[in-house]
Amino acid sequence: MFTLYLTYSERKVGKMETKVSDENKHFFNWSTEELDLEYLDEKLKDDKDFMMEAIRYKWDQPILKYASDRLKDDREFVKEAARHNSCNLYYASERLRDDRELVMDNIWKADDLLGRVSKRLKDDKEVVRKAVIKRGWNFVYASNRLKDDLEIVKIAVEKNPYLLMYASDELRNNKGFVLNLIEKDYDVLEYVEDKFRDDKEFMGVVARNYSDELFLQYASERLKDDKEFVLEVVKTLSWNLEYASERLRDDDEVVMAALEKRSNVFQFASERLKNDREFVIEAAKYCPRNLENADEKFRDDKELVLEVTKCCPWNLAFASDRLKDDKDVAMRAIEKNSRLLEYVSDRLKDDKDFVMEVTKDKTWNLSHVSERLRDDEELVMESIKNEYNAGNLYYASERLKNDREFILEAARYNYDVLIFARDEVINRVEKKENEKMESPWDRKDEKDRDFER
Repeated sequence: MFTLYLTYSERKVGKMETKVSDENKHFFNWSTEELDLEYLDEKLKDDKDFMMEAIRYKWDQPILKYASDRLKDDREFVKEAARHNSCNLYYASERLRDDRELVMDNIWKADDLLGRVSKRLKDDKEVVRKAVIKRGWNFVYASNRLKDDLEIVKIAVEKNPYLLMYASDELRNNKGFVLNLIEKDYDVLEYVEDKFRDDKEFMGVVARNYSDELFLQYASERLKDDKEFVLEVVKTLSWNLEYASERLRDDDEVVMAALEKRSNVFQFASERLKNDREFVIEAAKYCPRNLENADEKFRDDKELVLEVTKCCPWNLAFASDRLKDDKDVAMRAIEKNSRLLEYVSDRLKDDKDFVMEVTKDKTWNLSHVSERLRDDEELVMESIKNEYNAGNLYYASERLKNDREFILEAARYNYDVLIFARDEVINRVEKKENEKMESPWDRKDEKDRDFER
């Protein structure tokens, strides 16, 4: 080991710069001392033993960068340097960067090595293939001949769809080849030539293969305004309406075709359609969130809200505050789905007669009524009588949850209520102390999940 006594050092720009000469090199300890090789004496940069010692101890640095030109052209030395750190090959002589064996041995290890090798090796298919498999971006350094090679281009584009931009003009304009790439990776569509974006047949194939993708965003402006094409697209995936032309987003037939897929796409319709009362009624029947995106005046239109809640009671959630406080409107909706009690006004949530009426013989959630009613023995008892409503004890007031007689009376109607009773009240139910009761209402049916989405 070289042990070098440091004869000179100074601090510049926040780092230690150490000057070493041929005379004091034997006093340097690589394991404990820091050395900036940029300041080495020229003789040391050409000292094979000294530089090899540096390579072994500073394996995480491209030491060959600081070696003399003679050492950079020494095959044995460069091979050993590359064994410790393949990035050292970046700084080898031009002759050694044209050494096929040396390059092939290190192409798997160094990410960007292909960018430093000779033109001859950049045109060597086996070398390039291995480099691109290692890192797709190496395709950028391949020769023009290999950028026209089907196999090499496929490997590169599979690694990174953007690399299609670097393929030959011939391949980028080969419809069959590009379609084949898109079939394997949809993201390739973002980088295809403009002529394909305007090719109705080409985009039609993409539409059939990727019916669940918003591919219309990649179509040409002409196709985005092609009614026949857009109609087929929105029938497959209605959310593509967002990328249709302004003219087609004002087209009754196109927008209705998208709405029929029962999705919340009315937000992309024109202002004219959002202000068309009859159109809004039809839109809200397909998806309640479409009422949310209609002109505000329709959310306060009692006749309209009553009409749309017949088909889709969840429209109550997007009605105006005034209509959520209207007993007639609220009752019509809750009769179809008792969960909608959540969306009525606070006044109605505190109206005992109203709550008793709309929840009679239904599965419903006591959490949506006022605190006063959660402490009402009659209402809570009625809510528990339904065999599926035992969990309402979870939402009852603390007073009722601690009333042993009340709970035992409730158990006469619905024995499952004991599952939600407190340990200290009903000893027959085994629970861990201080264990939080799980709300049975956390379980939602598929229909409600669809609404929330």
